Amino acid sequence: MIWRRAALVATACAVVWIIGCGTDVDLGGTADSGEPKSADCEPCVFADDCHAGAVCGQYSGDAYCATACPQGNECATGQTCASVGATIGTVMGCLPTSGKCPTAPPISGADGSVVTKCGALYGPTVPAACKSCKAGVGTCQANGCYGGWWCNTTLIECVRPPKC
Repeated sequence: MIWRRAALVATACAVVWIIGCGTDVDLGGTADSGEPKSADCEPCVFADDCHAGAVCGQYSGDAYCATACPQGNECATGQTCASVGATIGTVMGCLPTSGKCPTAPPISGADGSVVTKCGALYGPTVPAACKSCKAGVGTCQANGCYGGWWCNTTLIECVRPPKC
């Protein structure tokens, strides 16, 4: 009976410790609550990846953040309000008038070389186990992600590019 109580107390302490530590698993060394949300044309998977008032939609060959424009007059100069496909259906978002978002530059190491791996994170050109899309098909990268995202080979999920 005492062993059961000790196990229960240890489990409760572990739960409190885990909850108190937050969810900082981005491997970038910053707390989740302090991480800035993506600006327009930043790669995304969900609307939660984007800044307030933005949607995550399919355009320009991938999924990107776009300021929502439900009234049609919310877009900045150089943008146009258009419908984009999203996980919640079709939504209106501010898209570049050029029709394309700029490609993110590769991450460079201290010596100027291109970084392709950062611990358990594998860059776009490195084959990996992520399955957000079918590698080599359309705009899907070799790592199984898209939009410049990296594959976390421990969690087998696509993540934002790290700060290596």
